[in-house]
Formats: sequence, structure tokens, C-alpha cells
Amino acid sequence: MKFKSLIIAAMLLSGCGTKTQTTSPLNLAPSSNKATLKSEPVFYLASFNEGKTQGNEAVEIDLTNVVKGYFGVKYNGTNDRPKLQLTLPSGAIYTYNLTGKIDFFNLVETSGTYVITVYENIEGNRYGKIFKTSFEVEQENGFNAFLYNNQYVNFDKDTQVAYVASELVTNASSSLEKIQLIFDYIITNYDYDYQKAKIVAYDYIPDLNSIYQSKKGICFDYAALLVAMLRTQAIPTRLEFGYVKDTYHAWVSVYTDQTGWIDNFIYFENENWQIMDPTFISQDPGNKKIQEFTTDSENYELKYIF
Repeated sequence: MKFKSLIIAAMLLSGCGTKTQTTSPLNLAPSSNKATLKSEPVFYLASFNEGKTQGNEAVEIDLTNVVKGYFGVKYNGTNDRPKLQLTLPSGAIYTYNLTGKIDFFNLVETSGTYVITVYENIEGNRYGKIFKTSFEVEQENGFNAFLYNNQYVNFDKDTQVAYVASELVTNASSSLEKIQLIFDYIITNYDYDYQKAKIVAYDYIPDLNSIYQSKKGICFDYAALLVAMLRTQAIPTRLEFGYVKDTYHAWVSVYTDQTGWIDNFIYFENENWQIMDPTFISQDPGNKKIQEFTTDSENYELKYIF
């Protein structure tokens, strides 16, 4: 991924705990001369085919939907810390914790050979392999993997924010307007949870309904919430993790017909977030410090896409 346009810096900085910003930096207004888009939630829900799995007594793996960009895993064992390692066609390795329920994982590269290895914890940091398989895939397109629910963005028809998103975008006439309205809702209704940030567990996965009820969360929560709301509006959206300098962060990239992929469209930081607009003119394009910061790719390192 290219980082030549990354972040509008300090002058757009807004604390997650504040609610002073009420308009999006996109500065879009619904166009009265354009037809509105459909606003009803669209649920791309992953499915698990019990009769078509491979594995053993401890783990079942369903690969019947890999052309759609995802696969499912059901761990049936008794180990407290089972893990799944996914090797991508590029050689990149993603490691996940298995929950003991049915977990879904997206395939972020559209074609090539994937390798799945499942491990159980022996003791300490020692793990033993219990199953391994590989498969070739040529996905139907490059978008489905970023429309379906998965372990990290776990929504279904009972996810309340999907219906909130639907109400917000009733009069939207473009995908960009949908993004603006949903983004504005989040920045004016959710606070940063400082206490949670101090105690969050290594295997934490956001519960979207809980975040909606509490109206607060950490950067992972903000990103997962935004991704779920956009995916249920049929807008392909990637949840991304990486480093800014030495700090680990979550951010979001979206795809629209007007723009293609908008990389790092919204960037979430630990206690604050910064907003950028790579498609339209920045609020202060003449600021030299911002230009220097956003064009320095050494500041940013993308690690994972979900």
C-alpha cells in the first residue's frame, strides 16, 4: 500500500473524548438534484457448512466460500489457547486466537496459495501443530473479503449500529456522503475509553453492541464500529493495523465507485484521532508542516488488513 497521502496533522487533531467537531472534513452536502441511494442494511453474513469441512476431532475448517473471500473455523478441542496461523500467498503470516465458537477470517489477497495451520498451547509460549492444510484461490472479486463479517468485525442482523447507519444515510446520494454521515455520527457520539485502554487483554475482540450501548471505546473499537457500519451499507471497507513511529494503531480504508480505494481515509490514534481527505482539497493545503508529515512514508508502517 502506498502512503504518499496519509494524514492531515495537528490542526485537525480532535480528542476522542471531545464532541466539538460536528462536521466532516469532507464537507459534503446531499445533492438535491441527485437520486438518493438505498439505505436499508445489507448483511453480507459468512456461513459455515458443517457437512463440507476438513480437519480432525479438534478442528473443522470450511473452505467452501474462499472464492467469496473468507473461510470458517470451528475449534472443538479443550485447549485454553488454540491459535490459527494463516500464511498468505505473498508469504505474510497472520496469527489469530480461536474462540471455541465458529470464527470467520477474510482472505486479503485475491489469488494464490494460502496455508492454514492450527496450534494448541503446550505450556508457556510453546505450541504444537494439530492440523495443517493449504488451498488455491481465485476470488470472484477484490471486494467481497471486505464486505463480509469476520472475527474482528463481527456483525449480524442483531447488530444495532447497522440500523443506525441506515437511518443516518436515508437522504445520501453517493457513497462519499454515506461515509461522511456515518463518520460524523461516530465523532459526535463516542468517547475514548482511557480505562479500557489500560486493561485491555491481548486477545480482545470488539463487541459492537456493547460499544454502541456504552458510547465509548478504544481505537480498535472505533475502527471496527466504522467498518461494520460501512460494510452494512455495501461499501467495501478494510480494518487496518500498523505503526505510526513506535505506536500501534488501527485505521480504516474504504472503496467507492467515485474514488477507488481511499487509503487511510480515517486514522485512529491511541487517545486522539486525526482525519484526512485524500480525494478533495485539504482544509489547509498550504501548511508546510502538514505537507512534510503526510508525504513522509517513513512515519507509517502497515502491518495487517482485516
